[in-house]
Amino acid sequence: TSDGDTTSVDHELAHITLSANVTTDAENATSEDMTLSFTFKMSELYDIHVMTRTSLKIYNVREVEGGFAVYHRRFGHGVGLSQSSAQIMAGTKYNMTYEEILAFFYPGAKLGSFTLNITSPIPTFSPTATPTATPTATPNTTPVDYVIDRYNATITGLNTSTKAENFIADLSRYFEKVKIASLGNSNSAFIGTNTIVTLNGADYTIILYGDTNGDGTITVADSTAILYHIVGIEELSGAYATAADTDRSTQITVADATLTNQSIVGISSIIQY
Repeated sequence: TSDGDTTSVDHELAHITLSANVTTDAENATSEDMTLSFTFKMSELYDIHVMTRTSLKIYNVREVEGGFAVYHRRFGHGVGLSQSSAQIMAGTKYNMTYEEILAFFYPGAKLGSFTLNITSPIPTFSPTATPTATPTATPNTTPVDYVIDRYNATITGLNTSTKAENFIADLSRYFEKVKIASLGNSNSAFIGTNTIVTLNGADYTIILYGDTNGDGTITVADSTAILYHIVGIEELSGAYATAADTDRSTQITVADATLTNQSIVGISSIIQY
């Protein structure tokens, strides 16, 4: 185990000096204290993707035939696969397949397939009191399955052009107290992105994918807003940025604007779940 190791780097070479307790006989668990110095060519370190611009922590040194084996590591997930190394292996220099990469990091592991049945994380709600919908408000005639995410405090699964009174009527079948705290777009009569809904005292934010201005519809104005965000003219944030990621890639790209336009003309649809 290293003790007080130091690393210095110049343009050509990386120099590592450490005082270490070196394992000299693994079977008998014997070791001795040594001071070791190593000099690596920078080109070699870059070639194997060692991060020379940060402190290189040496954790173990073993004497092997013809020299020493130096083991080092940095911060990582600790499950045995280096993402950076795997990326290099898959690149044009080595052109390794994913089977070869996995076999390198996990020797003896076998690849296979299995079926995983996932039950819905959406809780089933039972009425706790008589619904409080107003006499004129009726639930949507089109079947609606709202996804109520209690961890992220969001509600998805809405149809476009959902009226507030119908939305309240839908949820009032399952919640005693339903209130629209604020609309995503105060100039719209529909429930849209960033509308805040209070269910039994807890606030939830509406996400209608493709609706980037909160008016509860998906129009060319929304796809334009996505493009403006991409080129840096006007940035989307919060719930509006979430709604702009229509393909759920975790990034807002031209693909999101394209999908939005395709949904407007009826070529494809945006999944709201």
